[in-house]
Amino acid sequence: MRCENGKAIYVGEYLQKKLFWNGLVNIVTESYTMLAVSCMINLQHLKFDALNSGLMSTLTIVVTLLLIALPVYYIRFIENNFEVLEDPKFKRKHADLYKELQLRNGTMVLF
Repeated sequence: MRCENGKAIYVGEYLQKKLFWNGLVNIVTESYTMLAVSCMINLQHLKFDALNSGLMSTLTIVVTLLLIALPVYYIRFIENNFEVLEDPKFKRKHADLYKELQLRNGTMVLF
């Protein structure tokens, strides 16, 4: 895509650098507890007898699996990139994942 002065602007790259990753991390971490409690309540009342209750029960199971997998993914991502966590470019893009963690000698402590 080109703008009026002839410089190329890649919208996808701009969104990826500026908005997408940190915004997604913030939304997920802020709504994690609410989603977890909601899923725990809905898991007590799973029903597949009608279309709407079956759809809601399926959605509850999918969201619960995602809520279980998300922290595992975050931990694996930090472990795999542990040596570049202090790189300014990496920090600008992914710092919201680990800014509250105490990282020492390959260990992560959350307090």
